[in-house]
Amino acid sequence: MQRGWHRRKVITLGSIAVSAVLAIGLIVWVAFDSRISPSGQTTKEAGGRASTSASSRGSRTPNCSAKQLVLVGRSLISSAPTPPGAVGVGTLHEMRNRGTSCVFRIPKTVVAINAKGIHRRVNVESTVNRIIPWRSRPEISIGEILPTDVSPPSECRDPIREVTQVAVPIGNGFLDIHVAGSPWAYACKSPATVEVDVGL
Repeated sequence: MQRGWHRRKVITLGSIAVSAVLAIGLIVWVAFDSRISPSGQTTKEAGGRASTSASSRGSRTPNCSAKQLVLVGRSLISSAPTPPGAVGVGTLHEMRNRGTSCVFRIPKTVVAINAKGIHRRVNVESTVNRIIPWRSRPEISIGEILPTDVSPPSECRDPIREVTQVAVPIGNGFLDIHVAGSPWAYACKSPATVEVDVGL
């Protein structure tokens, strides 16, 4: 089950889970709250709706490239609903599409990086590719739902601890997203713990 990481336009706290039902071509997007990255600033929530599913717009739209999608500003802390005994950590970053409309293809893996410079490719939970319209300002979100125990569980393969950055492959390049707030306790190569999503 996927969990959306997105922002709201209402200045209130509260999060709603997101679900995507691909078998019938229906995609439901809801929002989640976010907080500004650590700088002593007040909590801020902004909003957006998801971009159109790539599957509903035909196959002629080209894939997005790292050159046309530029990160804007800085990373924001985000949150999402979590079950008992778990904690959600997430980061949101705004982008600007400098090119034509394109398909953002969610990668199967990303590269998790920690403060020691260790790089580890980890799997990504399955999500939906998105159409990014021309001259739009989409948001990319990355996050994890982890047990409250800071130690990786026994089934976690090749964990990397204290994650401070996530490099998201796109086209022939990467989007380097710095983790907002405290480093993530860990990320697993498998089973997938990292989620990536994009919305407007």
